[in-house]
Amino acid sequence: MILLDDLTPKEYWPPEWHGRTDPIRKFWLKDLRIAATEIRVTAKSAVIFATRIQWL
Repeated sequence: MILLDDLTPKEYWPPEWHGRTDPIRKFWLKDLRIAATEIRVTAKSAVIFATRIQWL
């Protein structure tokens, strides 16, 4: 298991980042080998909690 902290929710990204994709979120939240979720811990802070999926 892994916990990635100190992530900024998209609505609080600086203007120059608007319309971009976050490569960290893309990897952890979209990779089929990983089960992950983003959890808002404060209004302006989030974490991703993830674990590798064990294939049978």
